[in-house]
Amino acid sequence: MKLLHQATFGTSQPMFSDDELRQIRRNGGLRRADRFTTIAVATVLSPRAAFPLPLPEDTALVTATTFGPLATTFQVLDDILDFPEEQLRPANFSHSVINAAASYLGVILSIHGPVFAITGFDNVPEEARALAQTLLDARLAPAVLVVLVDEASLLDPHLPHCAPERFPVPPPENSAAFLYAPE
Repeated sequence: MKLLHQATFGTSQPMFSDDELRQIRRNGGLRRADRFTTIAVATVLSPRAAFPLPLPEDTALVTATTFGPLATTFQVLDDILDFPEEQLRPANFSHSVINAAASYLGVILSIHGPVFAITGFDNVPEEARALAQTLLDARLAPAVLVVLVDEASLLDPHLPHCAPERFPVPPPENSAAFLYAPE
């Protein structure tokens, strides 16, 4: 598997400013998208990402995250506690699942190949890369776009206390996208 293109944010490049995220929302038709989904889309569509678009229609897509859209999930849980069921915001609820970002990316990029959304605590980037390798080896797609997103949340400052062996410091907010093709 060869790497055709990559963009990383939060490590080698600064994360997206609020203005950049607003612009991505406007340009991508993400009127009600949560921050997690908007970061995923920005990781590919931001001018700083410089992705070679359009991608082949049957490109596979893998979105991967350690914790998913926790800020949105916590908001939904707060709403469940604060409001009757009929007052819950459907947009928040639908964005609280990890595959919402994959759905947006698939539609915006006109991807019709296999789409996967994965999460886990142990080396999620390597798991996503292994899935990309499998998709290419099985010839299920001519290319695989892997998008990794971890958004800052209220949980982050507490992780060193909850799991110090895994998180000696709070995890940074970051995102990355990799486009792979067969050798």
